[in-house]
Amino acid sequence: MEETNQPPPVPSEPPAETPPPPPTPTTFSFPEDKFRHGRILRFFPQSGYGFVKDAQGQDTYFHVDEIRFVGEKRDRSYVNEGAPGGFDVGITSRGTRVTQLKIY
Repeated sequence: MEETNQPPPVPSEPPAETPPPPPTPTTFSFPEDKFRHGRILRFFPQSGYGFVKDAQGQDTYFHVDEIRFVGEKRDRSYVNEGAPGGFDVGITSRGTRVTQLKIY
């Protein structure tokens, strides 16, 4: 048997994994109702207040003790940052406030 002076084969490296694509933002289709539509921008559960941001980018203050919950999710436990919702506003001596809130 003839011996060759060839180097042993080098194991090939596995192909580099491509990173997964970034997640697409979840879109939400608001139902047809007469509420202004937006999302809960900030919520501070210890204090019970927060802000909603409507489609035009306007922030409106709310406090869970001052609003009336409507719809299927009529509980403050559904109020979370980023939750889609419909709301009515009213003008008080302290400015514009949310008076009704419907979490979708």
